Amino acid sequence: MPALLDLQSEFASFLAGGGAESMAAAIVGDSIGAEARLRIYRHHVRHSLTAALAATFPTVQALVGEAFFAGMVRGYIESDMPEQPEIGRAHV
Repeated sequence: MPALLDLQSEFASFLAGGGAESMAAAIVGDSIGAEARLRIYRHHVRHSLTAALAATFPTVQALVGEAFFAGMVRGYIESDMPEQPEIGRAHV
């Protein structure tokens, strides 16, 4: 089993778009497999960040449209995953 810091780093990388191969071994699955659990969690994180940024920047979302805005958020998450809870002010 990897050290906690290594596991946390791998998990953060996974949330930003990395693979789940090494993480799946550390997750206990039952009726839902480990990789499926990880995908559900990543989807929830991305959805929550998209909603938070849309609430913070509603005019931008209205100007570019929901699909383009979601793509921008996806790119933001993959290139610069927020490390603080203040994502609306993180890089403004």
